[in-house]
Amino acid sequence: MNYARIDGGKVVEIILPATDEDGADIAIERRFHPDFVATLVPIPAGQEVATGDTWSEADGFEPPPPPPAPTADHVKATRDALLAEATLRIAPLQDAADLDDATAAETALLKLWKQYRVALSRIEQQAGFPGAVVWPTVVS
Repeated sequence: MNYARIDGGKVVEIILPATDEDGADIAIERRFHPDFVATLVPIPAGQEVATGDTWSEADGFEPPPPPPAPTADHVKATRDALLAEATLRIAPLQDAADLDDATAAETALLKLWKQYRVALSRIEQQAGFPGAVVWPTVVS
């Protein structure tokens, strides 16, 4: 039988069955030091339980609620932070280009960063905005 270790009403660990050298099941009580203090709850056969699920005496095991859908303000704040990072990366590359001192690699990198920044600026135009935004790939 599988067990869930519960801490603060949340499943923090799934404990799988263990066997001894002869293949016999080891009782859960024998698998831990006697001073081990934890709430161990048997997982009913056939029930899917994962770390992060909640558990209570009254309701048993329940998956966590889905995260809230992102708001337009949250998506825009994320976009703005990514735009700021892109601008910081672009500035020295653009300086090198303006001074006719950019290497071929720097010129190519500058173009990639600018394409990334343009894609970020168009996030609000996506059909799924704000709930299903496809973020552009970060330049590496």
